[in-house]
Amino acid sequence: MSILKGIIRFLVGLILGVVATVLLVPAAAALFDVGNNVALAAFWIGIPLFGALLGVFASSIRRAFGRGFLLDALASFALPLSGLLLSSKVGIEQVANASATDKAAATVGSGIAGMMFTGLSTFVGIILGLIFLIIALVLLLGGNKPPQVIVIQQSAPSTTNERQEPEL
Repeated sequence: MSILKGIIRFLVGLILGVVATVLLVPAAAALFDVGNNVALAAFWIGIPLFGALLGVFASSIRRAFGRGFLLDALASFALPLSGLLLSSKVGIEQVANASATDKAAATVGSGIAGMMFTGLSTFVGIILGLIFLIIALVLLLGGNKPPQVIVIQQSAPSTTNERQEPEL
């Protein structure tokens, strides 16, 4: 049964690691060239493998989900930076490929488009990041511990209507 739970924790971490990888795709598109297959393979394999390792070393399936959602929250909060990197790279390429007469228009257009893309990725990243963070905190910090109530001495019910004062 322990091996089955370990496999489930591995799969949970792997799936949530893939979600984190998908959230970081704009950064990968900005940082890695098309011909650099080793770096892309390390990106596409490294982050899900890291998530899977987080899941395997968790003490329970619930903690594996919590760690995976925490990884997704971090990737979501990094989404604005990824959008900024990608829009900057695209803007530089557009200005470099524009003709001499269109460089000013390409610079202004790429700046406006980059600002809009970064703003949208910031909005989406913060909303998703907060959702993933709340789920992770509930899973990691919450628990179903029974209340710790200890009854030392039970007093007999009073038959009169008078108030009973506690005694030391």
